[in-house]
Amino acid sequence: MLLIGSGVTIRGQNVVVGDANLPLINQGTIRASEPANNSVYLRGTQFTNEGTVEFLGGGSLRLESPNTNNAGRITSRGAGQVLVYGVIASQGDLIATNGGSLYVAGTLTSQGTVMASGGGTVRVDSVASFSGGTLTEGTWRVGPNSVLRLIGADIVTNAAAIVLDGDNSHLYSRATGTTNALTGFATNAPTGALSILGGRDFATAAAFTNEGSLTIGAGSTFTVAGDYNQAASGAANIELAGIAEFGRLVVNDVATLAGTLNLALAGGFEPSVGDTFQVLTYGSHNGEFDEITDPDPTLRFDPIYSDTGLTLEVVSAALRGDMNGDGAVNKADHPQFVLALLKRPAYEAKFPEIDVNTVGDINRDGMLSRADLRPFVQLFSGDRQATGEPSPPKIRVRDVALREIAETRAWGHGRTADSLWAELSAGRLAGRVTARSAPRTTARPEVIDFALTDLDSKEPSKSTREKNIKFQLLFEEF
Repeated sequence: MLLIGSGVTIRGQNVVVGDANLPLINQGTIRASEPANNSVYLRGTQFTNEGTVEFLGGGSLRLESPNTNNAGRITSRGAGQVLVYGVIASQGDLIATNGGSLYVAGTLTSQGTVMASGGGTVRVDSVASFSGGTLTEGTWRVGPNSVLRLIGADIVTNAAAIVLDGDNSHLYSRATGTTNALTGFATNAPTGALSILGGRDFATAAAFTNEGSLTIGAGSTFTVAGDYNQAASGAANIELAGIAEFGRLVVNDVATLAGTLNLALAGGFEPSVGDTFQVLTYGSHNGEFDEITDPDPTLRFDPIYSDTGLTLEVVSAALRGDMNGDGAVNKADHPQFVLALLKRPAYEAKFPEIDVNTVGDINRDGMLSRADLRPFVQLFSGDRQATGEPSPPKIRVRDVALREIAETRAWGHGRTADSLWAELSAGRLAGRVTARSAPRTTARPEVIDFALTDLDSKEPSKSTREKNIKFQLLFEEF
């Protein structure tokens, strides 16, 4: 056995390291360079690399053992070539960069990373983890102006990790030419991860199903020629680097949505409230993402689904309807909503840290007003479409009960609970309003009492009259 335990630098013409009859183990660093048309040979019954092997260009570095086990890093850097023969098992890195070339002239089983970057080229003659159109393990990464050739690997289903990063990052399935290994790519399996980064665009030839992880970097576009189906196990990951620089998913036909939409900020970008990002376009859609994860705890990205796409609008992270700031929308918010609606100064004095026009703006018109009353109630009836908020525990307004009419004029006669509710929710009752909350036992509905004072000046010849109407909103669980 020949053991290399520290650093070795090899220079010369046709240098041989090792013995064809003994195993060769590297636990340090082997750094080699060779004049053009000359080679460095690493030989042994088995070559085990637990450290670093780096070829700096010129001629070639040839790993000629029948079996190679790579747990470290083997790199071809610069104008030259690393050739690896036999059966190769790699849990580490195989890299060609800075114009280098790495050629695996045998069968590769990779649980690590195979990468071509910086104008480098990697060729693998036989990928053990590819069978029947499915790539099952390892990370296969291609950078700008670089080529990765997986011979015979026409990938239909990805259960590994594939990264295309930057312009002219090519994944080919033939030894020569430009046959795209992903021409028939149709499914990203639950263990699959596909990343399109660095402004690289990618288009499928037909429909596409995402059951795993699909990452679209800032400035990149992933286009589906047919239908896009995302399973509950699937995640679409979108990077945001600016108002006009973000990942886009373009679906030509029907987008069937489930699973997760994950958002990530890139390049130091700090979005502002009011910014919008149309991250998804489609011909039509079924369903919605089950969850959208926000990249900034101080902001929330509200989804707006239209007939043609999904736009994310940046709003404050404050939860609409959470009037007492406890992080939940529940019965405790009822009296505070009424207080904010009817006695704004008192509410702001009680909760100076809460932006009432954010948490109370249930209908999203930019401010708290009486027009938010019915949408606030709909929060508790599970109507997400009206508010865009998740549904809290189900509570509904059981009734509107008239308590007292101070003046028996036509203005008050015949006024039913329904008509009062209709006018109140439409914001048509003007004047000053006071309110108080009267919590009851859990077995009884919660009651919020209102006293509304309407100022009547319809008769110019008479002084302004005040007509007081007292009523209740009765909440109950169901």
